[in-house]
Amino acid sequence: MSNTESSSGVEHQAAPAFGELPPPAPLVAPDILCRSCSYELKGIAIASACPECGMPVSGSLRGDMLEGSTPRYVQGLWLGALLAEISVPIMMIGWFLVIPAAIALAGRSIESGGSAVAANKSVLVVQGMVSFVMAGVSLVGWWLLSQPDEGYAAGAKDIRARQTLRALVIIRAAGALLGLVVIMVPAVAASPFAAYSGNIQVNSGNQAITIRNPVWWLAILLRTFFMIVFVVQFFVACRFLQALAERVPSARVAKHARRAAWAIPLGWTAGWIACGLGPLAALGYYVWILDLTRRELRGVRRVQMASASVSQSSDRLSS
Repeated sequence: MSNTESSSGVEHQAAPAFGELPPPAPLVAPDILCRSCSYELKGIAIASACPECGMPVSGSLRGDMLEGSTPRYVQGLWLGALLAEISVPIMMIGWFLVIPAAIALAGRSIESGGSAVAANKSVLVVQGMVSFVMAGVSLVGWWLLSQPDEGYAAGAKDIRARQTLRALVIIRAAGALLGLVVIMVPAVAASPFAAYSGNIQVNSGNQAITIRNPVWWLAILLRTFFMIVFVVQFFVACRFLQALAERVPSARVAKHARRAAWAIPLGWTAGWIACGLGPLAALGYYVWILDLTRRELRGVRRVQMASASVSQSSDRLSS
């Protein structure tokens, strides 16, 4: 390494002798790209801004830390964590308030002489809508959390987990939309394909015929496939949160994201068998990790705002 280049890749000029003019502002090394737009910053002063997008050049010298990313990107991550977090309370409200209310109303309708078939269909529609809203909020949240960071190094640690997570989110979105169609379209809801939404009993009334129907088996296979995708997404999301935590940095988020990969499945299985409260504890832990991630991202955003404020004050003083 030369005497004029440091390990950070930034050129440094030797101190001027007495009576000499001060050296020019240090320049950015040739291999540095703008973290916002990937513009080549070769030869541009550190104290200046990217000529392409206007982001301060100094922000691109902080490696892959989130503090050096654009404020818009960090704000998107924060919103994604918030939506993924609140999807669980939405699910709880649906399971314990909305759906029981729909079942109670359907029972009263039947007692007053209403059609049992129509009442049951109304309950299925409510269940389908609750599932769709909950899945939609969660998937939008994870979509925002896994958005690409422009200017981020192509060999970044989280690139594979992020891309895999995005692909799984798209697949699950297709599954959620299909479930809504099965519930809302009468012709589909009255067919053996209604098994996709969990409605095993079809209007034919002949279970033997239903089981021999290829459409019934297709619905069951698709339902199983999307359940597997949901499980895989959970493990990929845990891995992605670990990589994201390294960019905050937050050892606390990384530790709990790593622990969640085995603790939450254990709570859903062994915890349910042991005391019945395991799934509730697992959901609480899941929400807590997302809330912790959101708070850490909010901290990064505050640091960015403080840095921008200091930079603006310096510009005003210099002018």
